[in-house]
Amino acid sequence: MESSQLVVIEEIRQKWRQDPFLRLLAHYCSLTERQLEALLIEASEETGELKFSEKARLMGITKGSYARILSQALRNISQSLFTVILLSYVGLLNDDRQRWFIELGEAVREGRIDDAILLLEEMQTRLRKLSK
Repeated sequence: MESSQLVVIEEIRQKWRQDPFLRLLAHYCSLTERQLEALLIEASEETGELKFSEKARLMGITKGSYARILSQALRNISQSLFTVILLSYVGLLNDDRQRWFIELGEAVREGRIDDAILLLEEMQTRLRKLSK
């Protein structure tokens, strides 16, 4: 295993510790930290040629655990996508209701993280009101 691959893993972990927006998103998403780490390892060009067992070793786990974590991550992503499609299909994500989602995406792309956090907090407040 090359040192550049170990650097990739350390960069992933460093970003996790230092990026408050990443931590906020990760806290409320359907992925665990380990699942996100496995997905990032899979997506990295530096680790693309590694065998499953080598990727598992980067995370300090067995090949079987790596496979399970990756499988769970992919299942969570699939379920999240189907949820968004379902909400759109039944009319709960129409133009007016999804505007915040588009604004959030624009804020993140443009690096306006404070605006993105405010939009997320606003969305959470609305969801809490709906559940009462």
